[in-house]
Amino acid sequence: MNNSFSKDLRYSVYSMVVIVTIVFYTACSSSNGDYSSNSYNSDENVTSSAIETNSYGPEWLNGTWSGRFSMDILGNVSYFTVRLEINQKTGKIRSIDVDNNQVDEGTYYVEDGVIRARYPIAGGTTITYDIDEQNRRIDYGDGHYLRKQ
Repeated sequence: MNNSFSKDLRYSVYSMVVIVTIVFYTACSSSNGDYSSNSYNSDENVTSSAIETNSYGPEWLNGTWSGRFSMDILGNVSYFTVRLEINQKTGKIRSIDVDNNQVDEGTYYVEDGVIRARYPIAGGTTITYDIDEQNRRIDYGDGHYLRKQ
């Protein structure tokens, strides 16, 4: 039984290290931006210049995005699956660590081709994701991309 407890404790510590590493890895900047905008552009033909005027980005950004990535932590390679759910009507974003069933909800806006998501659970930290408009994908960082489901 003691061995089982030790194994559970190691798994819990390892899981927390992975989650904290992911949050800090993607945390690129802090912002005191205005997240109260209710603008929503339902025009289906959003051009790249329209991304500047619509605070929630082009219409194709709305929906569920996912990716499966590997991460090397202290010589141990682990895999994780991430999902982002973007709701342009409400300006809400959900970041989901699928493997650990960790959900973080916040608000977002798009500025200069970058999604700026503010997650209260991460202390109000603003995490940025570049938008690859040409390939219609979200840059999760370090060469990893989220693709629309």
